Amino acid sequence: IWAAKYYTLTIAENNGELTIAHETGSVVNPTVVYALYDSQVLYYAESAPEYAGDGVAVSALSAISGVRTGYVLGTLATTNNTINKGAAEFSAIYVTDANDTLTANWVANKYTIAFNGNTPTANNGYTHAASETVKGSTASITGCEYDKQYTLTANGFTLTGWTFDSWNTAADGTGTEYANGKTYSNLTAENGATVTLYATWTANTYTIVYNGNGATSGDMANQEFTYDAKPTALNTIKYAKTGYTFIGWTSSVA
Repeated sequence: IWAAKYYTLTIAENNGELTIAHETGSVVNPTVVYALYDSQVLYYAESAPEYAGDGVAVSALSAISGVRTGYVLGTLATTNNTINKGAAEFSAIYVTDANDTLTANWVANKYTIAFNGNTPTANNGYTHAASETVKGSTASITGCEYDKQYTLTANGFTLTGWTFDSWNTAADGTGTEYANGKTYSNLTAENGATVTLYATWTANTYTIVYNGNGATSGDMANQEFTYDAKPTALNTIKYAKTGYTFIGWTSSVA
């Protein structure tokens, strides 16, 4: 009398978490399952069965699912066979007369990185709004795969009177910051997601230098201004010129 022998399939989760469903329950990250020679069914058992009908309770697998950050479960494979995850019947698994390993193969999630010029307003974290809107564009990066590195597209946006600082995952600058043109990975673990990076800006500052233009007395300190900030009056004239009355300022010397 002959009875088919069970062979051990050692499970390699490959950095993920596997859950097997079987006839009487489910198990997370089991170390082994069993294959019956010349059969196309996998089995779970609390203790190792030796051969069909040896009295050890076995329960046929009905599905295998998996979780791994940034990945979806692709296939499960022995040395010579591959099966689809969650298959009702593991009809592709067929072991010869040897123990083997059942390895989880994972497929990296894909996502898109998009860029937003993010014109400064009082509603997105700026102390004052820009008087003009952002111009230009910055190309998105499509098909990004989890755990791979990508160099961010160099900023192509411009804003009159403002200087580009960096990218941020939040329009008001309170999210994660990313430097222009630098290389990063794993901006999201969600499959099919679009990560929008918002440009952050700093208003330019400039200095007005007062020149007496032939004044015979007086002195005036320089005055600092910020582009698009609330209008600020020019300093009161402190120069004097004998025989003349001050009537205003000009940006060119007569």
